[in-house]
Amino acid sequence: MEFHENRPHQPFIGYVLLARSLKRAWQRRKYRRVLLQTNDEPANAGAKRQNDSD
Repeated sequence: MEFHENRPHQPFIGYVLLARSLKRAWQRRKYRRVLLQTNDEPANAGAKRQNDSD
């Protein structure tokens, strides 16, 4: 049996787990940035709307 016949057809599981964890960490940072930006905007918009109705 040759080497290429005996090797696994899937990638090393360590690389897959590492890639998944890096992807999750990157997405968490991305979502955190977006949420921090959007949390500031509605508070200011709500204050303006209340003042306009008076």
